[in-house]
Amino acid sequence: AEQGKAANGALLAVGDDSKLLVRADVKEVDVSKITPGLPVTFTTVGTGAKEFHGRVTSVSSVSGSSQEPSGGAQGGGGASAASGSGTQKVTFPIEIEVTGERQGLLIGGTAKAQVITEKKANVLTVPRDAVFTNDKGEQCVLVVAEDSGLKVVAERKVKVGSANDVDTIISGGDLKSGDTVLSNPDSYRSLVGQQVKLDG
Repeated sequence: AEQGKAANGALLAVGDDSKLLVRADVKEVDVSKITPGLPVTFTTVGTGAKEFHGRVTSVSSVSGSSQEPSGGAQGGGGASAASGSGTQKVTFPIEIEVTGERQGLLIGGTAKAQVITEKKANVLTVPRDAVFTNDKGEQCVLVVAEDSGLKVVAERKVKVGSANDVDTIISGGDLKSGDTVLSNPDSYRSLVGQQVKLDG
């Protein structure tokens, strides 16, 4: 900028961190489950595994993007979402107000958020991709079980409850707390009944 000349563009930006928001995109299939007031937990790239808290303040009824959902944290009264890449999906913008501790949050940073739509205590869960349907049409998981002192791959019938993008609740069946469940069961179904060795 030069004195006496016409202004040309912004000279500076002032970040207002008195209120922090996370803006994110939610998949079309999930947006009906999200309402203002729901609690949220999130982590950021800049703070690693440290978990922050917030609450949903608004849910748009108008599609805002066609990418897989992503989230971010920014100041100036708001937090921005990082652009996602991948499968083309219709998504809807939501806003989350940061509540509680904010130490370490960066204006303009990115975040990974989880909206808590339901809480259940003392339930048994497995990774969503661990559940498969066997040749008899039964829902099952594969476990590493003890048999005469040996570790063998075994099939366990399960009854599944609700699920999210990551976990599935097991509401019944033969699976017990403490069982070692194998993810990606299609890779191990040919080993059912065989002795195996666990690494790590």
